[in-house]
Amino acid sequence: MGLPTSTDAPRTHGRFRAVPEDFQVDELPAYEPEGDGEHCYLLIRKRGLTTQEASKRLARALGADPREA
Repeated sequence: MGLPTSTDAPRTHGRFRAVPEDFQVDELPAYEPEGDGEHCYLLIRKRGLTTQEASKRLARALGADPREA
């Protein structure tokens, strides 16, 4: 691409990620649920949404406060 650099270090090669397929993430819980109440695990596949937006939409669909989802 020929962009200027700020050091004389050798250039590295890479490519810009541009499509949703470039960003695939499997999120695993860091710990088991504990405490009182029911817990529910969901497998959600989303495309073109941030995690925050997906969480808000899910909460609204379930009639819950998005801050608690």
